[in-house]
Amino acid sequence: IQSSNLLTHSSSVVCCVLCCQLGCWEITQDCLMMYLDGKPPANQFLCRAYLCQGQLISSRSISTAEDLDKAVMYYLKAIEIAKDKSRYHFLVFNASLLYLQSVRRFLRPGQRRLLVSSLTQVLEALEEVQDPDHAWRAELMLHLVECLLDAGKQKEAAAVAKVTSDLIQAHKPELYPRLFSIQVNLSLLYCVINPARAAAAVLIHSGSISPKYLVFSFFSTELICFWLISYLVNIRSISAEFRSCFSQLWLSVIARLDALLQTALKQADARATQAVCVCQWNTCLPLLQHNLRKRVQKPLLTLARALQHTHSLLLDVLCRVHTELAAIDEEDEKLESAMKHLQKALELDPLSQHLSSSLQLLQLRSSVHSAPTRPKERAAKLIQQAKEGSGREALRKRRPLLVSAGVALAPDAFQTVLDADSKVKGLSGDRLELLAAKAQHHSSCVQKVKGHLDGLDKSSDDKERVKLWGSLAKTARKQEVFDVCQAACRFCLLYDDGRWKNTTDVCNIKIISGSSVQTLCRDCKSFLVDFPED
Repeated sequence: IQSSNLLTHSSSVVCCVLCCQLGCWEITQDCLMMYLDGKPPANQFLCRAYLCQGQLISSRSISTAEDLDKAVMYYLKAIEIAKDKSRYHFLVFNASLLYLQSVRRFLRPGQRRLLVSSLTQVLEALEEVQDPDHAWRAELMLHLVECLLDAGKQKEAAAVAKVTSDLIQAHKPELYPRLFSIQVNLSLLYCVINPARAAAAVLIHSGSISPKYLVFSFFSTELICFWLISYLVNIRSISAEFRSCFSQLWLSVIARLDALLQTALKQADARATQAVCVCQWNTCLPLLQHNLRKRVQKPLLTLARALQHTHSLLLDVLCRVHTELAAIDEEDEKLESAMKHLQKALELDPLSQHLSSSLQLLQLRSSVHSAPTRPKERAAKLIQQAKEGSGREALRKRRPLLVSAGVALAPDAFQTVLDADSKVKGLSGDRLELLAAKAQHHSSCVQKVKGHLDGLDKSSDDKERVKLWGSLAKTARKQEVFDVCQAACRFCLLYDDGRWKNTTDVCNIKIISGSSVQTLCRDCKSFLVDFPED
């Protein structure tokens, strides 16, 4: 009976591992519950179960330190069991692979510090079992150096960098350029040197580096990339008569890089693939404009596929690529595809409010037959409908949409503030009396803005509301509905009271407001002083 139970337990773990590989997470969870409820012994099957548990947690969206700790805990439990018995040492290496795969999205500035403790334990375990894959250990040690720097631990980072340097020079010299770039860029060379002799010591230390450690393993691929970059630099210096062909020349370089990227993928060279991806992204940046981005859709798709296939740590680049692909699909009215790209971008950067609001707008656009219930959602949908219109004939249709959006955001005040720039009816008299009446009417209408914030629910999302006001102002300006633009700017600038540190968007609204005021004054043609005729 005991052997039968052990067989059942081992079968549950084997089934669990297969389900993890196939992505059947519900079955994985059932198998884990079945196995762990039986209080299994500490053997290789328990290690594998812990690894599956970590993958199960990682399959969901990990965006907080608490979620990260839950997933990492199971990998560390598996490592603790596996490192005590020599026949289980291979599981320590497997756990380190799955660990890095799970924490990839945290390997970025500002979040690396969360990995210092767990990554240190993983490396200590690999050192304890004397894992023979020195390249993998060096890769993890390079990540640890960056994590320590992100946590502000300069001295510890310098010590780890020294150990990493010795390991790389002894076993994997092609990784030395990466370590050296980290040392130079982040001034690690100064941390272990007497400050009084820093300059001379750095020169001596740099001069002792053997040239063979500074040779890239993918030199030929890099050489082609550098040649293409120099070609782009030459394009910028072409005389004016050839500027009309600028985009075509730029696209030809992108096509060459795209072919080079596909070759690197076929050769399964991850480092070369990543190098070409960086070069391709930098080359595509100038063409990511409203009228040109559609022409780089195919290269961007190849770029995203390459970064995902190689499990690249260029998460910010991959997030930006998916965001641009979503914008391209949105312009082509491919809303389902655009939402998929935005969801992938949000998985890489779950704290981005811009991505979440963009996804929410796409979801509103896709739900044609369902009317939004929240006022903010109604306003967002009306603004989006106004954006889709074009041409002078549609101006009369777009203006009511923009006004309705403003009323949805401020039902008690928007229409009154909008009337501030309208003509005063039923007045007669000389010019000064008309101007005085208009100024008094304008002042009384604008006063309605001041009490708007006091009447709002204190638990409401101010950031979402101010973004909608800003979007309304920008859309109205683009559609040349300047009175709606000016009214929206007044409400948007109410939030310029020091509540947020980043005021870039508010500065843009101030510029738009000034431009709309200038246009309204020009249209009114009301001046206090008549200029003499020539």
